[in-house]
Amino acid sequence: FFFLMIRPPPGFTLDRSSAASDVYKRQEFFVKKSLGKWNGWIGYSLARTERSFQNIEGGRWYPAVYDKAHDLKIVANYQINKKWDCSAVFIYGSGRWFTPVRGFFSVEQNINLFYGPRNSTRLDAVSYTHLTLPTSDLV
Repeated sequence: FFFLMIRPPPGFTLDRSSAASDVYKRQEFFVKKSLGKWNGWIGYSLARTERSFQNIEGGRWYPAVYDKAHDLKIVANYQINKKWDCSAVFIYGSGRWFTPVRGFFSVEQNINLFYGPRNSTRLDAVSYTHLTLPTSDLV
């Protein structure tokens, strides 16, 4: 038995005239198998979130700090026999955006930071893998 879901992006507005605005676009894909010795699911989303404030950098549009372009999760389970089963989990995600420090300067013996454009640099992507081989009985 397989289950497949593809969700279209929700409605969003491109009205960029307000004092603070967000634009959000997202596509999701999900497949699940729940019967038999093999079961698990795969979920993927592709998203884009931008923000703009009239009083920040002249209203320039920039990626929101929580913008995560790629998000992939894979879960697989296998029942070896009635006593043993195994599972694997893999997670991948795009790095988050941040505003880099470009330098520093001193005013009246106070150190101040000079920042680059807001959220103009992305951290490295992250991935995580977890494998288990538990027994169903406590020994």
